[in-house]
Parts: sequence; structure tokens; C-alpha cells
Amino acid sequence: MPALPQRITHVLFYCIVVLLLTTCGCTSVEGKKTNHWAVIVSSSRFWFNYRHTSNALTMYHILRQHGIDDDHIILFLPDSFACSPTNLYPGSIVYESAEDAEDAQRKNLYGCSTQVDYAGDDVDVKRFLSVLQGRYDGSTPPTRRLRSDEDSNILIYVAGHGARSYFKFQDSEFVGSSDIAETFSLMHAQRLHKILFLADTCHAIALCESIEAPNVACLASSMAEEESYSQGTDYKMGVALSSEWMNEALFLLDGTDCASETAGTNIPEVVLSTGRANAERRSMLHLSWFDFNYHPLRARSGTKSTPAHRDAVNNPRALHEWKVSEFICGEKAEGAPIKVQDGLL
Repeated sequence: MPALPQRITHVLFYCIVVLLLTTCGCTSVEGKKTNHWAVIVSSSRFWFNYRHTSNALTMYHILRQHGIDDDHIILFLPDSFACSPTNLYPGSIVYESAEDAEDAQRKNLYGCSTQVDYAGDDVDVKRFLSVLQGRYDGSTPPTRRLRSDEDSNILIYVAGHGARSYFKFQDSEFVGSSDIAETFSLMHAQRLHKILFLADTCHAIALCESIEAPNVACLASSMAEEESYSQGTDYKMGVALSSEWMNEALFLLDGTDCASETAGTNIPEVVLSTGRANAERRSMLHLSWFDFNYHPLRARSGTKSTPAHRDAVNNPRALHEWKVSEFICGEKAEGAPIKVQDGLL
């Protein structure tokens, strides 16, 4: 029998190796994804509510910047302000006014990488509560579902208009504090480890007053009897660009590093060197949520409303113990090397 050409021999050898690897103990382990989830809601349409969508997108980009992937973020945006004919910057949503930054340097929050899960008329009370409760119709794709489990830390951020004990959706309906409390109780019975509820609205902490589910803590932009205020007006467009609370949160978190114990690049040394109320040099991500919400640097511009909080019913020190990184920092998946069983070749 004539000898096989060398090239064919190499191909046969390669095929045998692949066959052995796939049938005799070879394993390829996928990198474990973080079990942190987020639901981010802007509930207001109409141009004059531009800041609510800007707030939601700012939170979205904070999470993406720190490693939470799109598949673990459910984003609700009721109106496409980026495409509005009133928008002087077509295709863009910004959080800095023209007075604070050059037009060319203003960060676009509504870039091509932004993945909106629910938009327009899909942003309503029923859809919001259904996502949290895990109730979907059969056509809902996995990327639009909150697929959390008993090991999940879930951050829920809402930005919009509110009054004492209710939160408005699209100026046509509202969700009450009792609805939110009942939903959190259902979630706790089904699939969660911890919930951090961030309410960025007027009378914000009142949304948390009925919560009885354990391991649910709240941070709010205002006290129950207070209004919540905007900041950063763009006079060319005639709208406010963000809320005070989100503007301060961005100031503290933008540029921080999940792996670092040092302060992020977002906090200038000149600010830290003033010694204002013993400003922390550690990364904001390694502080507790309580210290984050009442951080002395939050008052750098003289906020008008008072941040508030409500601890978990089963742990009155939850916000002192839970770290910012537990909800903000994701873990990038890393593929494991192929393991070949000894003695196969």
C-alpha cells in the first residue's frame, strides 16, 4: 500500500486528536458571569422631562463602566429624546450643559452600544411590575427578562415624577408604595439575595415606607415631605440635564476602579486636599451605601433636597454593611483552558 501524502497524514492526526478531546474527558468551562442585576427606569415622556432619561442613562453607563453587561441590565426609556426635532444635538442625550463643556467633548449617553429593552408605550406600570415579578408572555426574549435567582443582588433605579407614596408613569398612571412593597415580597419569595432600591424623584423615600420584605434597602434623593431638584440646565435646549442626586452620584463614581482601593480619577486632588469633612481617599466602590449616600463631597454644590434612606427590615445596619461594589461591579467572564486527561496521547 503506497504511503499517504504528508498533508493527509497531518489532517488525519488532527482529526484523531479532536475526536479524543471531545469524547474522552475534555471539558471547556465557561467563565462565570456576575450575578448582579439592574432594572433602570425613566418613567417620563415629553421634552421637558429630558433629565429623567438622562438620569437613567447615566446610571446605565455607570454600571456598564464597572463591568455589568447588557444581558444583566433591563432598561426602560419612554421617549426617544435623541431623535426629537427639538434636540440641538441629533442622536445624542447629554448630561453636561454647553456652559460646562465644549460641544465636541460632551459625552453622548445614547450611543450605538446602548441597549434599550422597553421603550415608548411598553414603559408602563404593568410591564415594570411584571419584569420584577418574573411574569412574561411567551414571546419575551431572554434579554428582556430579569433572570435572577437566590444568589442575585439586584439594583433598581427609578427616575421620574412622584408624590407622597406614588410614582408616575408617562403622566397617565402611577405605581403606589404598596404595589412596590408587594412586588418586593414576591421577589424575595422567588429569586433574590439582596435588593437595593434607588428612588430619584420628589418625596422619594415615601416609596419605601410599606416595604416588609427582608434584605431590601432603599436610598432616596429626597425626604418624604421634600421635593427633589434638577441641576445643570442647558439654556440652548431649554431643559435641565440631570437631578442633583444623580449628578452627585456620577461625580463620585465616574472613573472609579472596582479592583482599586484608591480614589477614582473623578475626584480632583484639590477637592480631596481641602479636608472637607474628612473626605475619603478610598474608592467610592469600597464604601458602604450609607457612606456613599451621605458622603461629604455630595454637598459640594449646595444641594437643595436631603438624601434619605431606609434599611432592611431584618437588618437595621444593612446600608452600613452593604458595599457599593456589591451592586455596581460586574465580573468579566474568563474562559477556562481546555483540560486534557492524562495518558490520552
